[in-house]
Amino acid sequence: VKNMLRLIRNGSYNKTGCAYRYEKGFVMQFGLCSRMDHQTVPLEYKLPNDKWSVSIARSSNPRSGGTEFFINLANNTRGLGPQRKGGYAVFGEVIEGFEAIQELKKLPV
Repeated sequence: VKNMLRLIRNGSYNKTGCAYRYEKGFVMQFGLCSRMDHQTVPLEYKLPNDKWSVSIARSSNPRSGGTEFFINLANNTRGLGPQRKGGYAVFGEVIEGFEAIQELKKLPV
């Protein structure tokens, strides 16, 4: 959470963030598309990857998360939980703006 708040507060996602991955019934992924902040954060898996939770994206290295994140479009705890190389850490939840997600699904990625 601390890392994402830092990125938001310093304007990292202003005009440089983008949605670039959409897998129907699975996830919608976002990140910094024009400039990258290379700071990584440790994996802190504590919450399940339930529908509408927001998780830090990473490579196969559990300590590689940083600027990319995804919205779970279904309950993905079974596939993205700790049994999967440590899991994917949830740091937020979508509580409004669902209509924006529906519009993003219509765009090419």
